[in-house]
Amino acid sequence: TISLVLSEQSIKFKSKGGEFKKIKVTSNTDDWEVLECPEWLTFSRNKNNEVIFESSKNNTKKERKGIVKIGCLGEIKEIVVIQM
Repeated sequence: TISLVLSEQSIKFKSKGGEFKKIKVTSNTDDWEVLECPEWLTFSRNKNNEVIFESSKNNTKKERKGIVKIGCLGEIKEIVVIQM
């Protein structure tokens, strides 16, 4: 059985961009990966099993909302991401 637990279920970013947020991924395997991410976020994975997200500037004057999917061997968890 695959265990996949995320430290957050949602994260919020300010509109200015250049903001960083971390999500801790706890799993019984290292095979997890980010499967889906909104185009206004970039991400990287560090050695501490965290995903670091960076937001780009929101020029739309509207709130942006998206879903990040992290998965491992068929197990998928979602994080709601919002940018003001």
